[in-house]
Amino acid sequence: MIWKSLALLALAASTVKALPRTPDTTTTNPANPTGSGTGTTGNNPSGTQLRGLLWSPTGTAPQTNPFDSQSQKFAWNYDGVYGPMPSLSGVEFVPMYHDTGANNGGQFLSKYPAGSQPSGVSYMLSLNEPDLSSEVPGVPMKVGDAVAAHVKTFGTNAKPSYGDTKIGSIAVCSNDDVNNQAIGLGYMKQWLTGCVDPQNDCKVDFMAVHWYPDNDDEGSIKSNVQSLTDHISNSCDAWNSIVKNKPCTVWLTEFGYGTGHYQGAQPAVQAEFLKQALPALAKVSNLERYAYFLAGPSDGQNFMQQPDDTIVPAYVGS
Repeated sequence: MIWKSLALLALAASTVKALPRTPDTTTTNPANPTGSGTGTTGNNPSGTQLRGLLWSPTGTAPQTNPFDSQSQKFAWNYDGVYGPMPSLSGVEFVPMYHDTGANNGGQFLSKYPAGSQPSGVSYMLSLNEPDLSSEVPGVPMKVGDAVAAHVKTFGTNAKPSYGDTKIGSIAVCSNDDVNNQAIGLGYMKQWLTGCVDPQNDCKVDFMAVHWYPDNDDEGSIKSNVQSLTDHISNSCDAWNSIVKNKPCTVWLTEFGYGTGHYQGAQPAVQAEFLKQALPALAKVSNLERYAYFLAGPSDGQNFMQQPDDTIVPAYVGS
């Protein structure tokens, strides 16, 4: 979603025309009311959780995360990059490589040098939407380059860069291919095919995907919830058709009810979407974690900016 609209416009123009794993069998909680899935418990003893916080404010970051008062409601959190923003107190932070640029990828490698087991880090996320944008906004990264960048950073199954740390795939958008240019799951399939090639042997343990609707009106909520769960199912179908030695688990690292760049539907509509979407997501057996887009002030648009915003109670439970 980050840079989604701008990247899609540029893509169309360019073609002449998105802690150690601890099983829990006690009680359920609002993040996963049916107790299904394989999510982790994080620091929260109330039961298996899927819910994450993606908090990436623009401008100067405050000294503490404004969602600290809600930290018990989250199993994990990330800020879209390597960790410069204040993390939720006591909640697992998952660093992201994001891109190959010096500001993000370079800082990631400085903070997490290869050849070590990072303290307190059980999971890492790879490139963010290389199907839409590379270091040059709006110019997709070639699939082969995305494979090579992942291997260079995270290593291979035979020689992983970060020991036992679980590594996510690249995260792709939910759009269909544009003018025969592979994006979304089309791009992911090509990337996974490159990764399982013995010459590459990518270290990748789970699948990261994004989802946004084609329309975000209130009348489309029911059909969009179905589209969301179908997208996760289709993602696993893609994984299982290519990766034969690891079962499919999905992290929905971005999903939102908005169609534009940093623009969501009105808060009341987003809240209603979440009330219907979260119970549906809780029933998806291959879904391990999710994070709603976006928490944090983002150009004044309608997202979760403070714990008492309209959208937040629908996401974390009132």
